[in-house]
Amino acid sequence: MSTENGLVRYDGQNFKLFNDTNIKGLDSNRMKFFEGNMVTDSLFSVNNAGNVILIHNRRATVTNDQSHNFQPLFRKLKNYWNTPPPQPIQLVKNNFMRHVLRDKSFFLVGNNAIKKYSKSGTLISTHNHTFSDSIQFFTKDDNLFALDKSGRFTMFKENRSVPIHADLPFDSNALIYANNVSNQVFLYSNNKLYDLTFTDKTVSGKIILEGIDFNTSRIYSVYYDQKNEITYLGSLTRGLCIAKKQYFQNIPTNTKTKDAIEYAINKLNDSTLVTATGVEIQNRKLVAQYEMITENSLRYIAQLDSSKNLWISKGETLSKFYANSSYTNYESVQLSEKIRSALIQGNNLWIGTGPEKNKNGQGILFVQDLGNPKIAPTPILRTPQMITSLAKESDSIMFVGTHQGLYRFNQKDHRTSLVKGLEKAYIRSMYPSENELWISTYEDGFFLYRDSQIWSFPLDKNRYLATAHCIIEDIKGYLWITTNKGLFQVYKNDLMAYLENNAKPIYYHYYDKNSGFSNNEFNGGGCPCGVQLPNQDIVFPSLDGLVFFNPSSVNPKVPDNDLYIDEIIVDGKHKFVGDTITLKKKDRIIFKVTSPFFGNPYNSQIEIRMDDGAWEPIGTSQTLSYTNLDPGQHFIRARRLAGFNAGYRYTSISVYVAPTFWQSTFFKALLILLLCTITYLTIILRTRYVIKKNVQLKKKINEHTLQLQHTVHMLRETKEDLKNQVSKQRKLVTAITHDIKTPLRFLTLTSKYSFDNFKRLSNGEFHESVKVMYTSSYQLSHFIENVLDYSFISLDSEKLDKDNFSLFNLIEEKIKFFETISASRKLKVDNQVPSSLSLSYNQQLFSIIIHNLLDNSIKHTYDGKIVFWHQKEEDRLTLNIEDTGSGMTAETKAYLYAKKMSIANGSYKQQFKQKGFGLSIVMELLMLLEGDITVKSEIGKGTLISISLNINH
Repeated sequence: MSTENGLVRYDGQNFKLFNDTNIKGLDSNRMKFFEGNMVTDSLFSVNNAGNVILIHNRRATVTNDQSHNFQPLFRKLKNYWNTPPPQPIQLVKNNFMRHVLRDKSFFLVGNNAIKKYSKSGTLISTHNHTFSDSIQFFTKDDNLFALDKSGRFTMFKENRSVPIHADLPFDSNALIYANNVSNQVFLYSNNKLYDLTFTDKTVSGKIILEGIDFNTSRIYSVYYDQKNEITYLGSLTRGLCIAKKQYFQNIPTNTKTKDAIEYAINKLNDSTLVTATGVEIQNRKLVAQYEMITENSLRYIAQLDSSKNLWISKGETLSKFYANSSYTNYESVQLSEKIRSALIQGNNLWIGTGPEKNKNGQGILFVQDLGNPKIAPTPILRTPQMITSLAKESDSIMFVGTHQGLYRFNQKDHRTSLVKGLEKAYIRSMYPSENELWISTYEDGFFLYRDSQIWSFPLDKNRYLATAHCIIEDIKGYLWITTNKGLFQVYKNDLMAYLENNAKPIYYHYYDKNSGFSNNEFNGGGCPCGVQLPNQDIVFPSLDGLVFFNPSSVNPKVPDNDLYIDEIIVDGKHKFVGDTITLKKKDRIIFKVTSPFFGNPYNSQIEIRMDDGAWEPIGTSQTLSYTNLDPGQHFIRARRLAGFNAGYRYTSISVYVAPTFWQSTFFKALLILLLCTITYLTIILRTRYVIKKNVQLKKKINEHTLQLQHTVHMLRETKEDLKNQVSKQRKLVTAITHDIKTPLRFLTLTSKYSFDNFKRLSNGEFHESVKVMYTSSYQLSHFIENVLDYSFISLDSEKLDKDNFSLFNLIEEKIKFFETISASRKLKVDNQVPSSLSLSYNQQLFSIIIHNLLDNSIKHTYDGKIVFWHQKEEDRLTLNIEDTGSGMTAETKAYLYAKKMSIANGSYKQQFKQKGFGLSIVMELLMLLEGDITVKSEIGKGTLISISLNINH
């Protein structure tokens, strides 16, 4: 299109403006008329500045070829129109016009002659003729024609006038519109636009548009797209008008007593329909309404028997309206549940019922014998859910569709089987076709039942087909499917090809209300849900009446044109490109994919991918952007499904993204060299570091080895300490056994004596016995305390505290402790240690030593004497305890000496029930005090035990 702001390209979806913003060298945006040849893709336009613009390969450029610029030539010819307008201006005297032909020769039409010139301006021929002011001139097929006010056509050929017969309605205001570039001529007469076809003697016309006032709209130019049946009208004041042929007709069915919502329809005869709401349509016109039907119907059932009686339903009520009463008389019967579906086959009416889909309850299939004048449906089958649709496979097999699943019912043996693959599907409708059954569902799409198997199909891109209402097949092999979002057409052979090979795409052609119907929402659930008339008209119910169309006359506009990737946007700048482009690395690159397509945008589904990536849909924007493309060669492909049984159309472009400096081969080589150098230096430094670390590690290992050796030594010492503690515990047990015997035995004997002689004892004797038992018990208690002290000392010998204590008092305490026993053994114990002598040792430990020494002397002395005395020499103190007891044998003295030596060297192991354990305890405790012990004894003369201590300990 030429405008005062440049040239405009329209591809059916978008407008692209070409002017001085994207045409290099253009001096003016005000364009004139087109010339050239559309077949050779060479169109020209001239602007006011005399620039010749070539339109080729879908873009406009300024060319230096001035052969198409006739302005200099026509400036010499005064009173002639420089360019021929598409609408021929009626010839006025002294106001001449010219008509340029495809070979650039031209006609000049004057007052009395028609002259033909060559493209260089040389006169070729002259035809003398006198014209009136009302004649319109135009060219067709390089011939000059004229139309006068009376409607006569004349062709000027070889210096003669040839009348042309025209059988067209004509009025005095008829106008001719000639489009020389497309070689089209149009006649506008009586508010109708005709596309004219010429022969040597006749002219005929086909109406392509009507109802538009060209004069009021100031229509200036016309173009007719014959392939897509689209008319383009250019107005001087109202812009561009695009008129598309409507293949669908919407018939409203609303009246004063009903709305236009329809569900079930049926055909009364070849040209007449009746709806479940009681409306009769004949030849696409509403001719009657049956009020009684309207009042007693819920729209969903419209079954006609052989007598044209109409069966309808309202809730649980089934009604039969008689045709012979013009559908005023009827009979009704009440069923147990709401009637959901119905089907007349032969002499039977099949009725499906059921509760609401969200309520519990079974569906019931009834059958009514149409030969029985009484309406009495018989229940014949029960289903788990309500019955939504019915279809016949044969005389004995029926398909029963429910809210959840499809059942196959054998009427002969009443056996029912659930069809696998549709167990959870809401069956909406079924369409039998030869050995096939097409099934529409609610939310699951549509299916094919064939060879006892269910076949499913992919849905459209927006899943409109998920809720398919009704399916009807036309004579050309196309399925027409209604949905809540519009109407779909699909080629049956495409569906079958998909079943054989799932990789083959299916083209779904979509129609919306722009195609002629007033509302996109069709209705489903009616029985029948749609009909086909003998003249091939198909009729579907909708929310706004009925939609009629004839599939044979529908011309689907399929996207079968080529695709183009010839424009990119880099950094906001538009660039036209060829098959290969070279780019610098940019942050964002937008590729524009275009293609002439004059149909519904939903049917143009373009996908694009880069290299071996996934195909991505680009939507209505027809663009796809990439950010930070990797340097190197990229291959971008676009594709679009080209229509029914057509496959994909492809286009591609090669894109080379130049690498930046850091992405170049030189930089990469330099980087590799640098990395190698760094790696080498790293290895050297690492080696040195490892060597240094090895030295440090070796040093640490040596340190740890020494620490480990020290630890082992400490563990060994600990082991010995634990061993000694265990030995001491054993000795403690033996000491308890040894030293507790005497008081216990004495206590036992005294108790027994007192018990046996209780009655013979005097008070004094009994008092003495109790005193002895008390004394022995006290001694036993005191002994246990000493044993605990010894246990503490022997187990924790390193925590011995030193105390200053009086040795005299300690000995006196022990003498008093053994006083009763000493008396019983007739012993005198004498303490000759001075009272002023004090020691600085652990008092508890020393107490145990004195206790054991005195205890041993008492045990081995009877009716004798025990004396404590001491000797002091320089820094040593010797404490002696001497008794007049039985003395020791040489064997005992040798044993004690050996024990002393074994204790000294750590080899001593205490055995239970051996003699001299008290002295053993003394020996061990003296070892802790760094003291010594000596024993002198003779049989029958007594024993002298001396312990020697360092008073500076």
